[in-house]
Amino acid sequence: MKTANSSPPVRKGFTLVEMTVVIMFGLALASAGMMLLNQQVNTVRIYNEQDFILKEAPRINNTLTSLLSRADAIRLHENFTDAVQDQNPVIADANVLVAAFREVDNSVTFGIISFETIAGEDLLNYYFFDPTQTAPVQGTPSWTISRVVDDANFNLVQGLFQGTLTGPNAEQITYTISPNQ
Repeated sequence: MKTANSSPPVRKGFTLVEMTVVIMFGLALASAGMMLLNQQVNTVRIYNEQDFILKEAPRINNTLTSLLSRADAIRLHENFTDAVQDQNPVIADANVLVAAFREVDNSVTFGIISFETIAGEDLLNYYFFDPTQTAPVQGTPSWTISRVVDDANFNLVQGLFQGTLTGPNAEQITYTISPNQ
């Protein structure tokens, strides 16, 4: 004898409502992930924009302070050629700083800090200059202080060196240092 199966048939899938809920949950999760990624990208961008102030400025400060605290005299020039030839010193709006150092044997050597554009790249360079040797050639520095400075303006204000450096995002920082005199 045959009996009728009274149990409901086994379902082989999801209902439209269940699928809609799962898809909506997946979209919400994906949206939250994209928002977090966007926030992370923006945070990294803002941090990188402040790289000049956070990383380069302290390094430049250490270099300038170290050099100028040992300098016996300083002078400013508008360009590198005038600095090497010791011609046309200025007290404002200079791009080149020359620091004189008296050595133990009473001879004098010079350190030249020059803001210059070489092959389209703005550089803050340092040149060592011993007058008994061949003069340094622009573009062949002893070392580069910074590659991210977009502008440099050096002044002497009441005997103090004042250097204003502009970073790649137009941020400015001004150093005021009293040379060793």
